[in-house]
Amino acid sequence: MARAERRPRPARVLCVGEIRWDLFFDATTRPPLGLRAVPGGAAVNVALRLRRLGLASAVAGLVSADALGRALREALRRAGVGVEELVPARGRMGLVFVARGARGAASYAGYGPRLEAAPTTRTSARRLRASHLHVAALPPEREAQAALLHEVDRARACGAVVSLDLNLRPGPWAGARFGRRARALVAAADLVKASVPDLAVAGAPLELDPRAPYALAVEAARRALGARTLVVTRGRLATLAAGPWGATRLAVAPGRSRFALGAGDAFAAGLVGAMVVRGLPHDATSWRGALAAGHAAARSDLAEVASGRRPPHAPRDRRGSDGPQRR
Repeated sequence: MARAERRPRPARVLCVGEIRWDLFFDATTRPPLGLRAVPGGAAVNVALRLRRLGLASAVAGLVSADALGRALREALRRAGVGVEELVPARGRMGLVFVARGARGAASYAGYGPRLEAAPTTRTSARRLRASHLHVAALPPEREAQAALLHEVDRARACGAVVSLDLNLRPGPWAGARFGRRARALVAAADLVKASVPDLAVAGAPLELDPRAPYALAVEAARRALGARTLVVTRGRLATLAAGPWGATRLAVAPGRSRFALGAGDAFAAGLVGAMVVRGLPHDATSWRGALAAGHAAARSDLAEVASGRRPPHAPRDRRGSDGPQRR
């Protein structure tokens, strides 16, 4: 009797980057009511969206050792996200207050994390099971960049695909320099996702000329940035991509919600998910398919938020319930 072939282990995406609580409230009431705490931050958003796509994911980084940190860990665990790489640390969690106004408009106020200095992730054999490492935001601090570079090098040595979403936040990056370590992280990634403002901060502006092919502009930005493959999101305008394989673009279907918090992270999750399922694209046609998967994930998020079926990037546990609430 033939010996049964071993089934391959499921792919797992390890997400590192921002980890925080998002606190939502309705600013149209007096006083504002309905405060709701939702796990947030770019790394958490991507990991949660990957779970909704049916892919195994985990989050790595620091969380506070107090009740807020423990509650965040439990909410992610119930949503099916791996939390083995969340490291308790002294200090406070990051918080972002999100006020939803009339017709879905939103305003934000941040309360930054103050956690003791430590490596972004800790050494663990569990991480070696990840087939993909996604860096969901690039921090401006050189120490944090050095820790990330170490993790990226480890992941590549283990054969993992590495993606990087620049996510250069205007506040933290104000006055910061996009220096040697940041460029080393870009060069080490298989894929770099960036917005047009991200490219400007990184010193690789996208300079489109209506009289010239778009491919020339996105290829020039890719070379200036030093990326292997560069994906440029431009809001409601066509998404552009370029690499050694050539260049491509994909038109963006209009969204149904003005409240777009987390849509960029949903796009990143869809893009990464396509790479996990189909492998790293190597030509313009397969890259267009990956971009389409990213936009499909973003549209799904926007549609769910617009319909009121789900608050932005809210986790769901295996019983289908939403994450923790505060009233």
